[in-house]
Amino acid sequence: MKTLLTILMVVGMVFLQIPAHAVVAVYDSDTYVGEATSVDFGSGLSASLSGSEVTVVKDSDFAADAEASDTYVISLTPAPTAYTTGMRIIFTATTANTGACTINVNGLGAKNLLSLNNITPPDNYIEAASVVLAVYDGTSFQMIQPDANP
Repeated sequence: MKTLLTILMVVGMVFLQIPAHAVVAVYDSDTYVGEATSVDFGSGLSASLSGSEVTVVKDSDFAADAEASDTYVISLTPAPTAYTTGMRIIFTATTANTGACTINVNGLGAKNLLSLNNITPPDNYIEAASVVLAVYDGTSFQMIQPDANP
């Protein structure tokens, strides 16, 4: 007898019910399309089954800056193939910014790093060695953090 594995994503967290001999039920919208032993949920989240063991993998969105200027450069693993709206990045800045700054993720091209909803950050808004959290809005990366120098 097969038991279905239930995977529920809630605001970036994954909750699993893992019965023995589980399989993954695959749905397209509300239509049941079959069972699988692995599934890719997109956005860097996947799950696979081996016996009664479930492996859930979330790709990393953290990297260290590899540049020493207002052009921050990071490399994520695995490498994204394009910028996507809602894409989140977290990086450790090597240097403080001196006004306008950009971020280049895996060589996809430099995008503006903005603060407080489309505002060029003032000098030292990003401090050297600080952790920066930003979300791509379809045009630029909007910094959520730092808020050390608002």
